[in-house]
Amino acid sequence: ELAGMRADFPEIAKTPPMVDTMVAIDQHCDALKAAQKRGWSQVPGHPGEAPVQPAVLMWELFRELARDPETKQRSDDYLTKLAAGEKAADALRTVLADASQDGPARDAAFQHMTEACTVCHKAHRNGAVISKH
Repeated sequence: ELAGMRADFPEIAKTPPMVDTMVAIDQHCDALKAAQKRGWSQVPGHPGEAPVQPAVLMWELFRELARDPETKQRSDDYLTKLAAGEKAADALRTVLADASQDGPARDAAFQHMTEACTVCHKAHRNGAVISKH
């Protein structure tokens, strides 16, 4: 039986653009976690990169995801949660860009951002139905 089974699996699976965007957001979030551990002074492994840089990129990814025609086909709840994530990412980048903001303010903005992601993931990730139809 085993010899008769198909075994032509691709080396790399093609993923939808939304998945690629979420992976990129997650990578920026990981960079921010590392920067937080360093007191928000820099992004470890990226000399000269301030924590505001991955925060800006993450915010831009949320904005672009919201503009995607495929995203606009999703449920109102998904769109609301996506908008909350974008708003939290915007607040985080604003706090990180402001040199007068201290560590606790930056920590709070980052926590708010990650909580927005968690709320959306609980409702809509891992096979949850998110289509309007």
